[in-house]
Amino acid sequence: MKIKDFLKSFLPKKKSMAVHTNIIPFFYRWEGGESNDPKDSASSYHCGVDKIHTVKGVTYKAWIGVFGTDQVDRFLEMNHEDWGLIFKSKYWDAVKGDQIKHQSIADCLVSWAWGSGAKTAIRQMQRVLGVTVDGLIGPQTLGAINSSNEKELFKKCVAARRAFFHYITTPSNGRSRIARKRYENNRRFLRGWLRRLDAFSKEYAPK
Repeated sequence: MKIKDFLKSFLPKKKSMAVHTNIIPFFYRWEGGESNDPKDSASSYHCGVDKIHTVKGVTYKAWIGVFGTDQVDRFLEMNHEDWGLIFKSKYWDAVKGDQIKHQSIADCLVSWAWGSGAKTAIRQMQRVLGVTVDGLIGPQTLGAINSSNEKELFKKCVAARRAFFHYITTPSNGRSRIARKRYENNRRFLRGWLRRLDAFSKEYAPK
């Protein structure tokens, strides 16, 4: 399947709940090819070939959770279908996107999960909502999301994510030597993270 046709298939349709395909074109525009950056937090899990740990934004850790460790060539040559399967199963489903009424909030939440992991994304959302912070997206969290004012919650989520980026790029915030070192390494990514967040907030804000 050609990339043009692949992306066209993800144009949003009328629906009562959010759909995972809405945000995929954005990810495809922003994700690069292979990465073996040793300062990336994903570098602790690599495929063994040139220490490559990420392909098209998909980490090797996420990959082996779906396909196992015996398909390295398939990981390195990742096609659109495999990418989509991982995105849906490891990120969208992890934040229960299909049960979220507001498309923009589902997109914001899964975008956070894509960059920081589902549990971190859920905890941060729970802090924004003022509900119990346990990293589990159950009836209380879903109810708070779906009963919220979409525009107000979207703005709060974007602001919270911006603050989160600044927090994890400030070494003094680390509670251990390892965390402080990781936050120091993160500083080189801050500008790109903020640019991407700005682009997301402009393109995906509720109308």
